[in-house]
Formats: sequence, structure tokens, C-alpha cells
Amino acid sequence: MAAPTENPTPCMELTDVEIAKILTLHQDGHSERDIASITHRSKTAVHHTLGTYDFETFVTHNPRSKRTRKTTKREDRYLLRAAKEFNDVPLRDISTLVNIPVSKSTVSRRLHEVGYGHYIAREKPHLSPQNIEERLQWANEHKD
Repeated sequence: MAAPTENPTPCMELTDVEIAKILTLHQDGHSERDIASITHRSKTAVHHTLGTYDFETFVTHNPRSKRTRKTTKREDRYLLRAAKEFNDVPLRDISTLVNIPVSKSTVSRRLHEVGYGHYIAREKPHLSPQNIEERLQWANEHKD
């Protein structure tokens, strides 16, 4: 039982090598729990792999199709610049300002990708009547 050199990210898609390793270990008589600890994958991922692929017929798997991005890198920069410049404008209006036809969700995702969050500034507390009186008294004492 040799441990792999690195621990993969938990939501990463299984590679062909990992699928073949899971199928081979199962063929050798290892339990799903043992396979999960050897490959550093969840028991659910191992169970799903064993149910989906067959040892004799496995050649390769079809990778997931990637969605094409609606915006280019340049448009991402435009969106970020507009969000910084017009920080009081709602996200749904930012794409209109820079003339990029994308949804509010896309604008939000692009800003999140670069680490730009949208926060509501805290309001400055109003002066109480006592504070107003004390300030006026202090100002009158220090006129000169």
C-alpha cells in the first residue's frame, strides 16, 4: 500500500490513471474503503467509478465539456474597471455601462474571480444632542 505523492483536490475530476488504478485495486480484491484510502478519494467516488466503468472494457473516459466564456480577458478588465469606478451602481447596470451583453451573475462571477467583493459601507453614526452641545462648547472655548 504505497501512498500517492500528492493529495488531489476533492472536487477534481478523476483522471484515466486514477480510474484504472481503482479498477485494478478492485480486481485485486481490495474493498472500496481500502481503495478510497489508497487513492485519497472519497468512498462515494470509488463506488461511482466501480459502478460506471468495467475493468475489461475500460480504455478512456470522455472528459466533461467545458463551457465557453462569455467574456474575454479584456472585457473582464473593463467590467472590473467599471465596478471600481461606479461602485454605487448595481451589478446589473455595470454591463450596460461598458456595453457588454452579459447577465448580473456573469458580472458577479468575474469580479469574484479577481477578488473584488462588493460591500456596503457602514454608515457614520449621527451626532447625539449631547455631542452637538459638547462640540459647540469646545469650539467656543478654542476660538482664538
